[in-house]
Amino acid sequence: MVGFNNSYNHRPEPSDFGENFVKDAKVSFVINGRHLTGTVTKQLTNSAVVEIDQKPENEKFVFQTNGVVVINYKKLERV
Repeated sequence: MVGFNNSYNHRPEPSDFGENFVKDAKVSFVINGRHLTGTVTKQLTNSAVVEIDQKPENEKFVFQTNGVVVINYKKLERV
């Protein structure tokens, strides 16, 4: 098809803030007043998909989120 834009194959380009948060980067962040750590599994344009480190003190939160959150790069810090 002429002019057809297949956005399903489009890979998001991380913003300038995302340059430091490449795949497998260890990060820390705060959600609902809770300090958590995790690993970046995917970069998006303005956010990263982060797999939360499983620890006894955050077991309930990991269960509620399936252990994965999407969080803005501005709220992440490299560990």
